[in-house]
Amino acid sequence: MRVTIIRDDGVAGVDGLFRPVDLSALPPEIRAVQWNGASGHLEYDNAANTPLDSIAEFQWVIDRWAAAAPQPLAAASTMNGVWDGSRVNRDSGRPGSK
Repeated sequence: MRVTIIRDDGVAGVDGLFRPVDLSALPPEIRAVQWNGASGHLEYDNAANTPLDSIAEFQWVIDRWAAAAPQPLAAASTMNGVWDGSRVNRDSGRPGSK
C-alpha cells in the first residue's frame, strides 16, 4: 500500500486515491509523509528529509482516510423506483399517454 500525506493540502492518499483528512494532529514540522509499501520518508519544512521504516505511527491518518470514503448510493431497487415514478409522472401529461 502506497501512502502520501500532505499537511498543507489537508489530504491523504492511499494507492493514488486522495481524500480530505483532518491532519491537525500531524506534528507541525512535518510537511509530508511518503510511503511506498516497504519504506518511505518524512518531509520537513526546514530540515532534510528523514527515512521512515514503518507507517505504523501514521495509521491514524489511514484510518481517517478510510472513514472519509464516500457513502454508497441507495440500493438500485430504490433508485429504480424513484426513476420509474418520475417517468410515469412525466409521461402522464403527454398526448397519447395512458
